[in-house]
Formats: sequence, structure tokens, C-alpha cells
Amino acid sequence: KAVVGGNSFGAYMALHLAAKYPIVGVFAISVPYMLRFPFNTRIMVRIARLRRLWTKKFSVTERAEREAAYYYEHMHGNGLGIVHAGNRVLDRECSRITAPCFVAHASGDPLAGDKSVESILRNVKSKITGSYVAQTRRHHLLYGSGAKNTEKKIVDFFDSAHVFNKSA
Repeated sequence: KAVVGGNSFGAYMALHLAAKYPIVGVFAISVPYMLRFPFNTRIMVRIARLRRLWTKKFSVTERAEREAAYYYEHMHGNGLGIVHAGNRVLDRECSRITAPCFVAHASGDPLAGDKSVESILRNVKSKITGSYVAQTRRHHLLYGSGAKNTEKKIVDFFDSAHVFNKSA
């Protein structure tokens, strides 16, 4: 029995696994599903491919938050194209997700709109769903001052769904 989860592109991977395998729960944090302008345009995908790697911009605070965590400094030039492809896969696979599903996003995420939450949950077949929209402009909800709250929302959701109940 496994719960799978991911943040940003990892959220795609978690949802993909939930659609393919018999898991007991899935959570997706900041999945870049409904991209904001200009990231949702084909021209932006072409522009992004002009460079092999794009350096991510982290503030001093964000860099310090990631000090003990795995993260990557660069986004591949085809990263945006991969996100667009991931959206098409998610469109096809969402209806196969039957495990309890929790989706969290930021209201001011610079990459994708928080309507992603409603859209994903409307398309999953799970009878047990939950969501959380943080009032922040950050893409990564598992870092920073709101990280503990996001973690608590995830744990509380799975506790209420009795996913961790030994008799389940």
C-alpha cells in the first residue's frame, strides 16, 4: 500500500502513477496544469527551446530554504514543452484516478493558475477528494513560512480519509 505525491513536475508524476497503479492515495502540490500567460502559448515553448538550460531565479531566502533539500538550479530548455505534454497526458489519465486525491496550489502561483485544483478534482474518479489554495504568490508550497501548514493539510486529509488506518 502506497501514497504517492509530488511537487510541481513531480505532481504530474504522482498523478500519472495514481492513474496507472493501485495506490491508496495521491497528493499533487503546485502542479503546473493550467498555465498562466505567456507560459500557455506555443511561442513561449519555442523561445524556451532556444537555450539548453534556463537558470532558475531563487532569492537568498528561497536558496536557504532548499539548503537541506533536493532541488535543481536549472530548467531544461524543453521543460515547458514537457509540461505542455504532461497536461495532455493528465487530460487523458485523470479519469483513471480512483484513490483519495488531494491537490494544493497557491492563489498567486506565477506559473499556473489555482483553477488547476478545481479542474483536476472535477476529472478524477475518486470519491474522496480534498484541496487547499494557499494565499501566496509562491510556486513551491513545501518551502517557506507556509510549508508546515501545507504538510498539515496533506496529513489531515489522509487521516480523515482513513488512508493510514491499519484496519483499512
